[in-house]
Amino acid sequence: RRDLVSRYARTHGPFVPAEAAVRLGLSEDAVVAELRALASAGRVVRGGFRPGGTGTEWCDADVLRRLRRGSVARLRREVEPVDPSVLARFVPLWQNAVPGERLRG
Repeated sequence: RRDLVSRYARTHGPFVPAEAAVRLGLSEDAVVAELRALASAGRVVRGGFRPGGTGTEWCDADVLRRLRRGSVARLRREVEPVDPSVLARFVPLWQNAVPGERLRG
């Protein structure tokens, strides 16, 4: 049973024990017992991983690391540098340094 639950965790993202129990044909209590044993060995982690998720979710530690690396890489791409000409147009507007306008306050 432990190998089955471990394989399920390695091949799925965050999941609740009921999902694994249905897929593996085991009772939810049996799945939770195996997940706890895997957690004590550091192979799975427990927590709230999905937005809007309800209840305790489980995820293979390696799968979670891959998900986090992907998220960080995606966020880094959002803050990539722009061409100098784009920056040169943006900075004066950002600093309210528009010719001919006087600022107050």
